[in-house]
Amino acid sequence: MTRVISSPLIRCIQTGQGACDALGVRGGIGIEPGLAETMCEEWYRTWAIQGANGTWGMGMDEEDQKQKESDLHPMSLKAASDCHMSPHELSRLEIGRDGGLIPIDLEYASPHTGQFDYNWGKPESEECCQDRMSEVVGRLYSPDFSVLLLSHGGPTSGAYRKLTGNETRIPTGYTGLFCYQPGGDKGGWEALLAGDHAHLEALKEGGSSMSENDAKEQGVSLDPSVFPPS
Repeated sequence: MTRVISSPLIRCIQTGQGACDALGVRGGIGIEPGLAETMCEEWYRTWAIQGANGTWGMGMDEEDQKQKESDLHPMSLKAASDCHMSPHELSRLEIGRDGGLIPIDLEYASPHTGQFDYNWGKPESEECCQDRMSEVVGRLYSPDFSVLLLSHGGPTSGAYRKLTGNETRIPTGYTGLFCYQPGGDKGGWEALLAGDHAHLEALKEGGSSMSENDAKEQGVSLDPSVFPPS
């Protein structure tokens, strides 16, 4: 493994720090907007509506789910790109272990060509998210080295369907691993791993490898036979 590239959201970058340490990757983490969480209405409802507590799609099942713009977090009305911190900003945050800095690769250049002009009134569709994820995978692929990409449950599961042509919704859980190489059907991609959690088996802490909130985001069932306590 030669590079670690992450979504600009802090929780992914923090996972990336542990990955870099374990894999011996030096040079900092590349920040890739194309790996960000799906900027759909369900995502906005985790933080932008009054009383938001991180629950995916909060309030969407209520009869009166309309929100007044005046009650929304002001950032939700701006372009989604404004919600993402820049690499320079992230490099100055004390978000690492023990409150330290996380090395960020300030030379990394994103290959993503789209514009994140989504907002509360114009959310991102699942199809658009799949397109940007597959674009990032394709543009960062090299036969000469391996790259670890860190994203989120919904985008990761969607990327699997887009890259392989398999419409099965693979649960990703916490840090589910997917490994791709070119050569699938119709010139697509082959998944050597899909939603693999074997690396979590060594952890001593108890608990499940997937939460109810994650299952809701990924559109899968929280089946204890698939996600047993670790």
